[in-house]
Amino acid sequence: MKKTVLLSGLMGLFVFPGLCLAENDQTGKGPVETLDEVVVSATKTEEKRKDVPNAVIVIDEMQIEESPAKTLGELLANELGIDWRTYGDYGGARDTIRIRGMEGNATQVRVNGVTVNSPSLGTADVSKIPLNNIERIEVVKGSGSVLYGSGAMAGTVNIITKRPKREETDLKASAGYGTQSTHRLAAEQG
Repeated sequence: MKKTVLLSGLMGLFVFPGLCLAENDQTGKGPVETLDEVVVSATKTEEKRKDVPNAVIVIDEMQIEESPAKTLGELLANELGIDWRTYGDYGGARDTIRIRGMEGNATQVRVNGVTVNSPSLGTADVSKIPLNNIERIEVVKGSGSVLYGSGAMAGTVNIITKRPKREETDLKASAGYGTQSTHRLAAEQG
């Protein structure tokens, strides 16, 4: 019996050698980096991200600028569970956001806290919102109907625009050309 226990113990050491390794002394000795706390305002009251019961996505200005996306729909489509649809010919006349497979009329889009969904269609045309004017995007997946009404069954997208800079003036311009004679022009002064 003792031989069996001894052999199984030795066999375990050979089968699971990672259990025998000790941790390096350098672990945890480097500089500690404190991250800024993310506050979500898409829940009508500002809450810490960790306290929001739904799945939350926050896209900041740096992520928007580094993204190759040309439109808000393209940018959000890179996130899990979010899709965008273009309606119309030649690059689309209207873009809508879909969350978790539900149609665009179940997603409420807000710009600085104000709903921009069409009263007749129930959807928001996000192709009219320029990326270069967005400071932060907050997406709260899951039903927001209690807070925002029936138009928020899939979730809520809150777009926070950049504040004007009074002390300095700069000008940014961009242009793009695509297939089927589509084009995009953007200018920003601030």
